[in-house]
Amino acid sequence: MCRLPVPKAVPVAFLLLSCGSASRAPAAQAFSLELDHFYLVVPPPLANVAAALREAGLVLDSEVDQHEGEGTASIGAFFENTYLELLWVDSSVAVDSAHRSALSDFVRAATWRHSGASPFGIALHFLAGSEADLPVPTRRDPAPHLGPNIFYLLLRQPEESLAADIFVMPPGRAATSWLPKYQSRRPDLFAHPMGVHRLTRLVVHGPPTNRPHAADLTLRLVRFEPAERSYLTVEFDDRQQKRVRDLRPVLPILFEY
Repeated sequence: MCRLPVPKAVPVAFLLLSCGSASRAPAAQAFSLELDHFYLVVPPPLANVAAALREAGLVLDSEVDQHEGEGTASIGAFFENTYLELLWVDSSVAVDSAHRSALSDFVRAATWRHSGASPFGIALHFLAGSEADLPVPTRRDPAPHLGPNIFYLLLRQPEESLAADIFVMPPGRAATSWLPKYQSRRPDLFAHPMGVHRLTRLVVHGPPTNRPHAADLTLRLVRFEPAERSYLTVEFDDRQQKRVRDLRPVLPILFEY
């Protein structure tokens, strides 16, 4: 509490200003992390899941991206500043020794209704700072498909196997660095019938016992809130249309736009 002596002639407003200036300002955060993209691990059949998103008014890419070495595959829905991946375990895709344990996480996430695991992955990228500035433990996951000495920065800890996967993209690989060019080349993938353009907020809901340590970081466009069950609130364009589309129970996603 500020206890400055107050001369009778000094207005109260000046006292409040003086108290504020005498207080020590909080230290600036040494880093800034922003949402890069997000994924949802889905069980087969993919056609049912994709149909739910298309019916909601999203355009999905028909081209499947196979993640060699990881045993998974995905398709995407693209927006101006991020994208959503539908990701599944694909037995036809090779798994290397470095990703066998991670594949178990994907299998558990795909059965989220019964396993209690979060089916979500949250990718981030640095706006400022670096790995050394983060106040949480990190692990490096090599990404040889992107090039030598390139890795993802894993923020989810081994004991947090039921939590949402949280990781940081390699430097120079932010989605915002290539999405504008991709939109110019494939504008059809960005022309969503529901009329949305930019993600303005992503809320990850889930049981408090599944909350990862990285959820305590200040993350641009992302926040975590407690809930009985896992689901996402995906907000577009600051809710200009004032509409809501709830895809539960087919998919654990709530769109606000």
